[in-house]
Amino acid sequence: MKATNAAGDLYRMWPKINRYGRFEAINGKMFSFSSNSVVTGSYVNIPRAIAADPVVGLTANGKAYATHNLRKTMAFNLAYSDGSVRTAIVRGDTPLPVSGDYKAIIATIQYLEAVIDGSATTNAYSYNIYGQVPYLP
Repeated sequence: MKATNAAGDLYRMWPKINRYGRFEAINGKMFSFSSNSVVTGSYVNIPRAIAADPVVGLTANGKAYATHNLRKTMAFNLAYSDGSVRTAIVRGDTPLPVSGDYKAIIATIQYLEAVIDGSATTNAYSYNIYGQVPYLP
């Protein structure tokens, strides 16, 4: 939020974000987490979050620990540049990456984005499906 005048009126800043509310597919050079190399691939056209609940977890005695563990499911809130917050609900036995495993964390967030979009094809993150990001040399 930003003040527009001395009276302190506030207005939303996110419409000023470049390409606000627009998401494009990218075909071309991608960095693959599975092969740790540059590959040719696609970054699908779905809304991408700008912030998310922590997606790291610990599984002990068959139970996953997450921010919103609902026993049989887990929920993760993702914030988007249009100001909305959407919730991804996944199975309670969904594997979560450990702290510091940034490739798995990114792939998990991309999996959660696909869950919210309704386009998820697996029950957990997969480097082969969700582990590619646009390559920026």
